[in-house]
This record gives sequence, C-alpha cells and structure tokens, in this order.
Amino acid sequence: MKKQILAAVVCVAGIIALAAPAKAVGGTQLAVGKFALEKGVFNTIFAKEICSCQFVDGLTLQECQERDNLPPISHSLVNLTIDPVAKTVTSTYKGRETINDFARSHGLGEHLRVGGPATARFDEAHPEFGCVLTKLPDEP
Repeated sequence: MKKQILAAVVCVAGIIALAAPAKAVGGTQLAVGKFALEKGVFNTIFAKEICSCQFVDGLTLQECQERDNLPPISHSLVNLTIDPVAKTVTSTYKGRETINDFARSHGLGEHLRVGGPATARFDEAHPEFGCVLTKLPDEP
C-alpha cells in the first residue's frame, strides 16, 4: 500500500514537472521530470489509468486518452499493451532514442536510464478494488 501511495505522489509530481514550462520554475521541476522518466512514473500512471478507464469505466482506448488529465506529450512517450482477456494494461517507455530526444529537448540531459514497465490488472472477482498495480517499474 505504501508503494502505491508513493507511486501516486511521484506520478503527480512528474506530471506537474513535465506539463509546466521549465523556464518558469527552474531546475527543481527539471529534476522531478528527470526522476519521473528514470523511475518509470509515466508507465505507472498509464497502466493504472488506462486499465481503470477501460475495464472499470468500460471506455475505449481513444475515449480514455481523450479524457485523461495527462500532458499531451506524455502519450508520445509510452507504448501500451492491452490484454482484454486477462484485463491487464502494461505500459513501457518507447525506445531509448525517443526518450533521449524528449529529455534533450526539455533540458533534462542526455542518455537517461529510463524506468521499466508497469502493469495493472482488473480482477472481476473483486471489482471493488478496481484496477490494481501488479508490477511496478522498479521490480525485476
């Protein structure tokens, strides 16, 4: 539970850092944005949000992407794998070149070590829990 709370806090910080103009806030938000990429924060957000949107709310992927509160650029950073039978969503960062181009263009440095994938699953036997994270980016 503590890991999920920490992941949620970091996710929000990462979104704020990459959504706001870097010039207005200086190095602190750049550091948070870099941290978010390196720790797989966007993978965690996408896995949980898309899983909940599709398997709890019953919306299509396009509807989910249109209604989320994520910065539009974040959609270009992840690949989603959706398994409708297992009711899982896995999010992975796009290729190293895509992430490094993004990092470079936003002043986050070069050659980031990007975070791993995240997976969320909807358990129909326990719908009261919605989608839960089953794999976090820092797990092997």
